[in-house]
Amino acid sequence: VGLVNDIPDYVKVISKKIINLSNQFYIEEEYYNILLEKWDELVNYIIKFATDLLPKLGNLTKSILSSVWNIVLGIIISIYLLIDKEKFAALGRKVVCSFFSEKGANRIIELISRGDSIFGRFLSGKILDSFIIGILTFTILSIFKMPYATLVSFIVGITNIIPFFGPFIGAVPSFFIILFESPPKAFWFLLIILVIQQIDGNIIGPKILGDSLGISAFWILFSLLIAGKLLGFIGLIIGVPLFVFIYSIIKDIVEGRLKKKGLPVETREYYK
Repeated sequence: VGLVNDIPDYVKVISKKIINLSNQFYIEEEYYNILLEKWDELVNYIIKFATDLLPKLGNLTKSILSSVWNIVLGIIISIYLLIDKEKFAALGRKVVCSFFSEKGANRIIELISRGDSIFGRFLSGKILDSFIIGILTFTILSIFKMPYATLVSFIVGITNIIPFFGPFIGAVPSFFIILFESPPKAFWFLLIILVIQQIDGNIIGPKILGDSLGISAFWILFSLLIAGKLLGFIGLIIGVPLFVFIYSIIKDIVEGRLKKKGLPVETREYYK
């Protein structure tokens, strides 16, 4: 709301700078009128956007409160599930064993355990990593007295959960938020984010996540593009562990067939 309320002041400041710039350089009246007309259209658009944004913020607040209630309800249900987790696990194994052969049941149970391990390690590690990055960003921005430090740190922390694209997704809106208040600080913000992301990618991330993915950068990018297209924002979050899970199953099948044929399973053996 504070950002929206300040937009008219930002427009006035930019208008004065444009007028001062036009006074310094000679511009023919015909072109000056065209520029002035286009600038008025832009100002009217910005004011209309700011006016329409307040109701949208109200709807967003309503959605957030609804989501918070869903989270609280999910936590309550999770507590009951955790209390009886051994019983539910035993019931699940019982049902699986009743429908499949012993070999098939063991395979299904092993895959469920593998999926739980992959998703659990990735998501919990990413959430912890993003929380640390959010706190680190807030601390550094506060030291440099950046505007909207809390809002920007929250955006950076949330989007950091998304692998590969996360830092870029979070940095773009944050840059424009700071740009309205102070253009020099906005460019300093980009430098700060670049340093923080390097620290995260080379030190914090590997320490927390380790080599939990076990796939190349190409497959990470591929999984994000496909999952993001099919599942939206949720796909960007779960796309990588989902792909790792599917990748591990295909890897088992391929290596199993190679072993039956007496062929090597190591990829390097197939380089020409």
